[in-house]
Amino acid sequence: MDNNLLVDDFEIIETSGSATEAHVAHVAHVAHVAHVAHI
Repeated sequence: MDNNLLVDDFEIIETSGSATEAHVAHVAHVAHVAHVAHI
C-alpha cells in the first residue's frame, strides 16, 4: 500500500469537525484503496 494514501486519511481526520464523519471517510477511503489495489 502506498504510504501517501495513508497521509490523506490523517488529513481527513484532522480537518473534519466530527469524529464520526472522519471515521466514515477513513473507512470509505481504505475500502476504495483496497479495492483498487486488490489487497
